[in-house]
Parts: sequence; C-alpha cells; structure tokens
Amino acid sequence: MDFERGGIEFQKSVTQEVRDESGYSENQQAKDVEQKGVDFKNMQNRKQSQPVFRQSKILGAYKKISSRIEQLLVVVTTTVLPNSRQHDAILDEIKTLRNVQEELIQCLLLDQKGALRRETTSKETWNLIE
Repeated sequence: MDFERGGIEFQKSVTQEVRDESGYSENQQAKDVEQKGVDFKNMQNRKQSQPVFRQSKILGAYKKISSRIEQLLVVVTTTVLPNSRQHDAILDEIKTLRNVQEELIQCLLLDQKGALRRETTSKETWNLIE
C-alpha cells in the first residue's frame, strides 16, 4: 500500500506538470487567467481616471486663454492708441476670450457632475477640451 500511495503522489505531480493540447501547463493557465483579471481591473481604473484627464485639459485651456488675455492687455495698454480700430478689435477679442473662460468653468463643473456633453458647450470650447 505504501508503494501505491507513493505511486498516487507521483501520478499527481506528473499530472500537474502535464501540458494540455495548446502547450500550456495548468499552472501557466492559472497565471494567465489571473493576469487577465488584473488587466480588467486596470481598464476600470483607466475609465475612472478619464475625467481627471479631461479636467486637466479644461484647466490647461483656461490657463492658456488667461495668458493670451494678459498679452492682449499689455498690447492694449502700451502700444495701441485708444479709440482706434485695432484697440476696439483687441477689446472684442478679450471679451470673447473671457466668455470662453466662463464657459470652461461651466464645463469643469459639468464634468465633475458627469453631465458634460458636446451639446452643452459651444463648438469652439468643445474643440479646446476634446
């Protein structure tokens, strides 16, 4: 009987190392399944981090517009004569940029709520954050 038990134990260890038709051992298959489960978890984490990525794009666009407004203010105050066409055009551009900034703030709030959609913003603003 001891010999048979030894034979059974030997047989179990041999069957664990036996590879199936595809060439993988059972241990390798278990590891592959485990890795696929981890990859699925990572995919879920990426979906959760996507809003953070969009929020950083919104903040980046806001900062870029802020620096452009500052540049235009410097130009208006130092080089352009008041009441000229160029002066009025620059002031109109500043107003437009400030409106875009306000819309970006609204986009940030909507994105935090998960309600940001293409239809909720202007095409110009959506192109900045897309």
